[in-house]
Amino acid sequence: MASTVGGAVGASSASTTVGASILSATSLVTTGCPSGAAGITDFGALLPGASVTSSADCAVTFGSSNNTSMLLIRQADGWGDALWRTGNGPAFAGYAADGRYESTFGMYSHANAATSGGDGTYLAGFTGSPPRTSIVKLGRSGVPVAGWGTGGIATVDVAGAASDQGHDVVVGDDGAVFVAGWWEPVPGTQAPYVARLLANGTLDPAFGTGGITTLAAHTGTQGRIGLAVDAGGRPVGCWRRSNGTSIAFRLTTSGVLDSSWGAAGVATLTAPAPWDSLEAVACRFDGTGRLVVAGKAIESTGDYSQWWAARLDATGALDVGFDGDGHAIVTVGTTGAGERNQVHALGFSPTGQLVLTGQVAGSGPYDFGAARFTGAGALDNSYDTDGLATVDTNTGSNEWSSRGAVLPTGQVVGVVSDGRAFRLAADGARDTTFGTAGTVTFAGFTELQTAHLAQDGRIMVHGIAQVAGQDEFAASAIDGVAIADYDDAAGDDWATPSAAHFGACLRTVGAGATAAWTTGACGTTDGVSWNDVPATSDKIADGASGNAAGTVGIRFGMRMAPAQSPGRYSAPVVFEVTAPSA
Repeated sequence: MASTVGGAVGASSASTTVGASILSATSLVTTGCPSGAAGITDFGALLPGASVTSSADCAVTFGSSNNTSMLLIRQADGWGDALWRTGNGPAFAGYAADGRYESTFGMYSHANAATSGGDGTYLAGFTGSPPRTSIVKLGRSGVPVAGWGTGGIATVDVAGAASDQGHDVVVGDDGAVFVAGWWEPVPGTQAPYVARLLANGTLDPAFGTGGITTLAAHTGTQGRIGLAVDAGGRPVGCWRRSNGTSIAFRLTTSGVLDSSWGAAGVATLTAPAPWDSLEAVACRFDGTGRLVVAGKAIESTGDYSQWWAARLDATGALDVGFDGDGHAIVTVGTTGAGERNQVHALGFSPTGQLVLTGQVAGSGPYDFGAARFTGAGALDNSYDTDGLATVDTNTGSNEWSSRGAVLPTGQVVGVVSDGRAFRLAADGARDTTFGTAGTVTFAGFTELQTAHLAQDGRIMVHGIAQVAGQDEFAASAIDGVAIADYDDAAGDDWATPSAAHFGACLRTVGAGATAAWTTGACGTTDGVSWNDVPATSDKIADGASGNAAGTVGIRFGMRMAPAQSPGRYSAPVVFEVTAPSA
């Protein structure tokens, strides 16, 4: 006999549970603490031995709309010295065992790119035959970091690839390391890939496939790939395809093409007439979130190339406010058959102006060049009188330039293949205070490939060195000049005339916030209200539950030693908000 439930014959039932996890919302507003604000974050010009504190508060608003919260502060450099400037050379003898790190792969190896972030410097390139991508993490002393990857070395082995190479590396705000390069689906055909490594040097299983995203549809021929990461943690790459177009592509944080950007995640860049093709090798975001892509424009009939850059808006479309059509092509050097003028790197001045660095063809040998642009994409004639500065460090010899670095001061550090580095002043003039007559020579390098600024003010250079007859990754440094953090344990820095120091003080706490640091008047008097700015996050204040608008007023203070060397010193400071409070 059939059962009857609610009048239905043969009925059955099942249950399910619907749920959702509500996250803690956080907010952080630092418009009251902008970089370079006089009396707040800029002390101006000081004489050696001077003591100074902020004359107005660095105002920060923070909180959570649905939880308790806490405001944190840390140094962006991760090294432990909050205030520093770049050094003038020579090469730092205390780096690694003899002033130069050299890898020990024991096979043909090539470091193509480098960057610093968190607590290390990362070299990315390839090693072996067939080549495979390798990334080395070096500590501040130039020694591989044992807890990262295997003995300081991580590998990216693209499944199914005949070979692969790393060509650019970027560290995200969360400490993850992104590497981009090319892989060969079949020998002789290359396509781009992007990999994401966790802070311990292992591939991130939540990104792409096993930590790697490949773009097999966009094949090229052994070009370089550039890489950037936007404010949302999304990697963006740029690459030249075999058909002469270049592309920029954006991935989501999970490693798939971002359909909300460009055309299904890809922006195609086609050469404007009369140029035949574009070769993108570098890309970076400017201060307003626009992507700049750079490399060279090629004219195949005359067999020459010139410097090229393009700017994309937030949607991935060409920004026609940049030189009228989104493309800026600049004539540098000579344009005879076989002359290869090309950009290798880009950066931005303190006021947001685009700066390109690369290779300039002369009437004979090649030289290094740097160009600065206006916001509209025209050459800035206030830079070395015509917008372009060139450097010849070794008259009569080719100086194949590599990736230069634009410093926060607007200076440019360039490296050339023969092991020389030099610096240009913010106006494009040669800086003769750098090294000997403007040049620092790094011995033992077969070739210099790139320069960048580490978080502690060191100028890092990287390339190739011969070890036991094999090419190996190599790195060296020019040491920075650091000013110590305020010693809040001893608490006697202001009372010690010879003690150069930098510190922070919590002056006020507004409604909706409770001080974790001790508040004080923040004058040049020792006390528990003065603190160092630590390398790891330290809590300044707590926010009340459900209050998204707690406020604090912070002041900074510093003193130069009587014999402090001149130069522009910087303190990279990061504010963070997390919830709940702890």
